[in-house]
Order: sequence, then C-alpha cells, then structure tokens
Amino acid sequence: MEEWLQMEEWLQMEEWLQMEEWLQMEEWLQMEEWLQMEEWLQMEEWLQMEEWLQMEEWLQMEEWLQMEEWLQMEEWLQMEEWLQMEEWLQMEEWLQMEEWLQMEEWLH
Repeated sequence: MEEWLQMEEWLQMEEWLQMEEWLQMEEWLQMEEWLQMEEWLQMEEWLQMEEWLQMEEWLQMEEWLQMEEWLQMEEWLQMEEWLQMEEWLQMEEWLQMEEWLQMEEWLH
C-alpha cells in the first residue's frame, strides 16, 4: 500500500512536471510568436518609413526638377525678352539711320 501511494505520488509529480514543462513550452511558443510579431511589426514600420523616405526623396526631386524647369523657363524667357529687346534696338537704330539718310538726302 505504501509503495502504491508512493507510485501514485510519483505519477502525480510526473504529471505535474509534464504539465509544467508543457506550460513553459506553451509560454515559450507564445513568447516566440510575440517576438516574431514584434519583429514583423518593426519590419513593417521600417518598410513604411523606407517607403516614406523614398516618397519624400522623390517629392524633393520632383520639386527640384520643377524648380530647375522653372528656372530654365525663366532663363529662356529672359533670353527671349533680351533678344526681342536687341531686335527692337536694332530696328530702332535702323529706323534712325533710315531717317538720318532721308534727312541727309533731303538736305542735299
């Protein structure tokens, strides 16, 4: 009887230890799952940040290109304006010369 009680006690202890082991394993698996989830979330966050940074970079590049385009357009317009002014001055000069020649002709 004594032996049987010890055996019963030992079996309960064994069962308890297996339960304990199983619970620790369960806890470990949940922790592992949680860590993977955490890692995944950080990766997701990192990817979104990376995406955001690339978008930001792209937007700055886009802004820079538009500015560059605008500056070239501005430069082109000033050049155009300058050429028209130059043309106008030459025309003016030519008209004065023409006028002067007519005046000269008229005087003789």
